[in-house]
Amino acid sequence: MRTVLLVHPHPGISVNRYSGAPFVPGGALLVGTALHHAGYRVKIIDQHVEKDWQLRLSEGLQENVICLGISCIIGDQISNGLEIAKFVRAHSTLPIVWGGVHPTLLPEQTLENEFVDIVVRGEGEETAVELMKALEENKSLAGIPGISYKENGKIVHNRDREFIDLDTLPPPCWELIDIHRYTGGHQGYRYISLKTSRGCPFNCGYCYANVFHKRRWRSMSVDNVLKEMTFLMDQYAIDLFLFDDEEFFIDIKRGRELVEAFKRLNICWKASIRVDTLLRMDDAFLELIRESGCIWLGIGAESGSNNMLNLMNKKITRENILEANRKLARHHLRAQFFLMVGFPTETWEDMKETISLALQLKRENEGAEISAFSLFTPYPGCELHDLAVVHGLEPPDCLEKWATFSWTADHAVWFSEEMRSTVRMLAFASTCLNDPVDTNPPFHIKLMGRLYRPLAKQRIKHLFFRYPFEISVAKWLGVY
Repeated sequence: MRTVLLVHPHPGISVNRYSGAPFVPGGALLVGTALHHAGYRVKIIDQHVEKDWQLRLSEGLQENVICLGISCIIGDQISNGLEIAKFVRAHSTLPIVWGGVHPTLLPEQTLENEFVDIVVRGEGEETAVELMKALEENKSLAGIPGISYKENGKIVHNRDREFIDLDTLPPPCWELIDIHRYTGGHQGYRYISLKTSRGCPFNCGYCYANVFHKRRWRSMSVDNVLKEMTFLMDQYAIDLFLFDDEEFFIDIKRGRELVEAFKRLNICWKASIRVDTLLRMDDAFLELIRESGCIWLGIGAESGSNNMLNLMNKKITRENILEANRKLARHHLRAQFFLMVGFPTETWEDMKETISLALQLKRENEGAEISAFSLFTPYPGCELHDLAVVHGLEPPDCLEKWATFSWTADHAVWFSEEMRSTVRMLAFASTCLNDPVDTNPPFHIKLMGRLYRPLAKQRIKHLFFRYPFEISVAKWLGVY
């Protein structure tokens, strides 16, 4: 039996660093599951939780290995993935296969890198099995849907693979990972992240899912979702499920069936929902959601400016967001609102409207939390990426440069340097809009956070974002 090594690069210092257990490396787990059922030995190495990843990788390379698989999104995962690929290339001649969001969006440019041999585009389960068979038998890669590769000095792109019927996939082989590393640290719960659907039919101008999933939404059946949940409850005592779907209630009828079942299962859960979907729900449905154990709903409000909401093609208004928040407050449902700044054509007045929306949401609903403001990232293939290019963005021309393509507004060339500094400071200060919960940072960082919180709130209240000395302190502490 031959081995496949799958490595999940560390997502970066800002992701989940101190907030409980990390998320399951879902892509590696699902691809690994497909390969396991096809008869391969699979080793998953998660750089996020394994400090000795080089040792584990070295041990894995001693086996009869077919290839190395790496998945990534824009940013730190690319630089960490390249570090992994260089380590392997220094010790072996294995084919190195990249997959995930970024290689799917830019397969040609990704393959121009010397540490990339093959790119798996889109969903990887079926593609990986066919690819391993071809590599194992030293056969041509021509005709395998969903891959791009190098051949005789040229880059070849095979046709796209059809989307997978999720109910045809086997349940995840949780034994491929140490599941206990991913189930703790959340207010006393044993939790796990679970994805019950893929894709989204909406067309938000900033979202890579439009390109990756081509605006197609597919879901597991209600029965299969409940079977997986029951298994996790029985085998691992899971009592909180974090549903990682782009939007959990795209099919409201299916959503209601699941929520009714959650109430019978006596579990707690979190999921994401659109503002307009929430507004279509009647009081009885929202009361059912509360009674079923929902402890959090994630809502992509994105902006307090109707101009920006229109630019994003969100199909909602500022008043819709406020109405949804009041509806949640009436039913005592906790929610976290996600907001973004830094878009091309966005003005200071637009940003002030987003700040005022955040403060109004908290005033009108004691159960409302505001996520730290995200900075717009122009993903290739998205409408707002193209608009950013029109306004002066020069996209990175190689994989290494995407690795350092930051979320710190440095790429926002449509702003003056003063405005970029303001946007960075706003995003940094917004981390303190909520009281800290469910975090476990080192003592010195916890202390600094408590000392800084009053200043951050004053910055936001008075719209004063000059002299961003605290960002320099955060860089010195290694948390920015």
